Amino acid sequence: IADYMLEASRYDHMQVQSDLKLGVASLYLNIIKMVQSSATVKANLDLITQKETEVKNFLDNDLVTETDLLDVQLQRSDLEIVLLDLQNKEQIARYKLGQLVGYAGDGLIKVDTTFHRASVSDQTNLEEGFSKEERADLLAAEHKIKAAESGIKRLKSANYPHVEVAATYIYLNPDVSKGIIPESNHYLSALNLGLSVKYSIGALYNMKGRKDEASVKLHQANLQYDYLSQQMESEIFEEQKNLQSSIEKERVARSAMHNAQRNFDLSNSKFRNGLILGSDLVKSQNMLLKSQMDLIAAQIDIQMVYYRLQ
Repeated sequence: IADYMLEASRYDHMQVQSDLKLGVASLYLNIIKMVQSSATVKANLDLITQKETEVKNFLDNDLVTETDLLDVQLQRSDLEIVLLDLQNKEQIARYKLGQLVGYAGDGLIKVDTTFHRASVSDQTNLEEGFSKEERADLLAAEHKIKAAESGIKRLKSANYPHVEVAATYIYLNPDVSKGIIPESNHYLSALNLGLSVKYSIGALYNMKGRKDEASVKLHQANLQYDYLSQQMESEIFEEQKNLQSSIEKERVARSAMHNAQRNFDLSNSKFRNGLILGSDLVKSQNMLLKSQMDLIAAQIDIQMVYYRLQ
């Protein structure tokens, strides 16, 4: 029983290590997402700041109204708030990552933000190479079943008599100063052998309750194994579909970003020619920013789903 429980604890430890790796990967990817999003917002902020200067010049020449300028300034303020929020989330994620990996420094942990996405296809099927013999949580549950079975076997031994064999051998030279006879140079030796057969009536008296308890533990261990096995298959299927969906979302987001960029360029040109209002220009930039953020989120999600599948 002790050997089986020791093995189960080792596999439990392996599962904790696996969960830790996934936690590190999740926090790291979240930092990458915040960094890339911040860079995107900052680029849009620089763009709207330049546009604000341009609108001011238009206003001086009576080419636009003051409302147009206010729309652009409001957009700049909104972007500044979004940027501050993203930078705050990045710092929180870096702090949590430092705690998770045991960073003992006073400041925030430094992170390499160079992101190289793994080659992932929507046809990636990790289920084909999946083996229950390699899952630490299932192996731990399997050894707990064996421990429970051994517990029942141990209880059954109380139904049989217990045989004990004992032997004692004495070989000594007495100290004559203690008045022991014979006085000197005479060694004493003695050998005792014993055999006993015991049958515990008391053990039989409470055996039924102990057997029932052991049977319940075995039943629970089997149920836990079945539950983990079914949950695992369900999770693999779910993440497989999530991976395919995430890759498709990236394709849609990339196409949407190209369209949003083209729409913004056209809106910018129309605004300079006085054909649309400043609010229309701001709206087109918001659409562009949203499409850029959606693409970043889709790319990070693909990587995260891939790690969860692994």
